[in-house]
Amino acid sequence: MKQRKYTLPRHTNLAKQSSRTGAFFIDLAIFGALLLGLLFGCFRFILNPVAQPYKDELEQEQINSHLRFRDESGELQIIANDAPYEEYRDTISYYYMNYLTGNVTTPGTGSRLANEPIKNDDGIEVSKAEYYTVEWFNKSVLQIKASDPEEDSNCLFTYQKIDGVYDKTKIGIPKDLTKVKAEDINKHMQNAFLSAYVGHFNELSYVVDLTNKMSFVYSLEFVLSGILAGFLTYIVAPLIFRQGRTVGKKVFKLALATSDGYEFHNYQLAMRFMPLVVVLLSFLIPIWNDFFLLILIPMIVFLVSFALAMASPKKAALHDFTAKTIVVDDKTSLIFENELQEEAYIAKEDNLEPEETPEESGEEPELRYEK
Repeated sequence: MKQRKYTLPRHTNLAKQSSRTGAFFIDLAIFGALLLGLLFGCFRFILNPVAQPYKDELEQEQINSHLRFRDESGELQIIANDAPYEEYRDTISYYYMNYLTGNVTTPGTGSRLANEPIKNDDGIEVSKAEYYTVEWFNKSVLQIKASDPEEDSNCLFTYQKIDGVYDKTKIGIPKDLTKVKAEDINKHMQNAFLSAYVGHFNELSYVVDLTNKMSFVYSLEFVLSGILAGFLTYIVAPLIFRQGRTVGKKVFKLALATSDGYEFHNYQLAMRFMPLVVVLLSFLIPIWNDFFLLILIPMIVFLVSFALAMASPKKAALHDFTAKTIVVDDKTSLIFENELQEEAYIAKEDNLEPEETPEESGEEPELRYEK
């Protein structure tokens, strides 16, 4: 018997990379459509009651902390970063005077922001009353320099003067508006609001805890939708179309075989599905706030799989390695059950010549393969 190339049966022809790529994108589009349909039409509805209490609690904390408000129609709105200063001047004052210093004016109605301990620059945990001082506010929010603020053209605020002397124990005031434009003051306070208020609020431990709980539920919705969508795309469809054909493989006339070139077993479909399951399960790792990592993990798996398919003699991608399968050209390949069946076919093919051509007999022409 002639030596086989890559130890494959001589009637087994590997699929072209272009055909595999086309099939991949068709299946990916189907998978994506099913995932979105299941996510928003099924699992979001099922798991929403789990996430809703966390969402409601977080929204109430945002309202209590003057970060969000309800408009006249009752809809929850977030304070816009391009709103005029007058619209949130009281909010900034309320934030600093009541919460940063821990002086909640209306007991029982404020948020927990005032009671949340923080760490200073040395990493030592202190209360807000000890850390968010007037000096800190003037320096960090108003950005008043230690030098003479009147001589600093970049500084929009100045210390209050008592008997001609700067009083650094009091909150700074805007410079003379004849020297500083009002819109510049407003823009500065917008930036101060976003960095000092929103930033600190989102870093509070109980806010992070609520956000993580919601993110986990949303991630679980995505993972369950993805697993079911993948199951339908990469297991159910191949069982229906047989020979491991997904919709994409059927369009490009591809099929599956074992790594030896023989008929694959259905359990190998599940093994091919495992890398996708692992990628989906990785979304349950607490990395929801790092968008880069969420994109990086699937990209690494895809690139590794693509590199293996390009470098492997049998064009085996990552899922082919896990399942010990190959993708073959269904138009020009015969897939035998085992080696004995293959040898019997080859013996018949080598020793028997057809008595008449297919055209003369009226039968379907038998595929001939290179030997």
